[in-house]
Amino acid sequence: MKATTAILAAVTTTFVIAGTADAGLLGTGAGFDIPDDDPVGASTSFVAGSSGQIAEITVNLDNLIHTWSGDLIMTLTHDAGAGDVVSATFVNRPGSTTDGGGTFGSGVDYAGNYSFNDAGDDLLTSLNSAGVSLAGGTYSHVALVGGTDALSTFNGRDTAGTWTLNVSDNAQADTGTLGGWSVDVTTVPAPGALALLGIAGLAGRRRRG
Repeated sequence: MKATTAILAAVTTTFVIAGTADAGLLGTGAGFDIPDDDPVGASTSFVAGSSGQIAEITVNLDNLIHTWSGDLIMTLTHDAGAGDVVSATFVNRPGSTTDGGGTFGSGVDYAGNYSFNDAGDDLLTSLNSAGVSLAGGTYSHVALVGGTDALSTFNGRDTAGTWTLNVSDNAQADTGTLGGWSVDVTTVPAPGALALLGIAGLAGRRRRG
């Protein structure tokens, strides 16, 4: 009697592939009036889904009109739920005592579209060299100010949750409006795994009986 037994062995090998960065719009918030001399200020929010971990973030302010830029404090807050809340005050009365300057801060006006990113031009330096109003552009208020937070505060957090922008006027005699706002993020997805099924070996054994 002759019997032939073939044994097929297979192994699964897992390769970890680093996720590629993905940049894009996270969400948009409605505009609002900015009340004069009111530290509570005004806020609007949007809800975002999960699109990965944040590697870089930019806050865009559309049609911000406000005299005396040194009155304003701007804070972005991310509420991920279950008590997980993080805030970053990325503009804090530029040119005021927070900056080691005067009581009232910079008298240059906001009158355009502005973005804030940690790699932007220094806000206070730009205000000091501006004319009546600050030119539209991308700014950062981190380099010279101890009273502000880097937007990198949000790095490593998942994008999912409620995002809120608050803007407050903290001195008398000036009011303004914000036409709308949005947040752009660069995200890095969790590392993916690719499973490849390969043939590790084929053994044949012949038995005679």
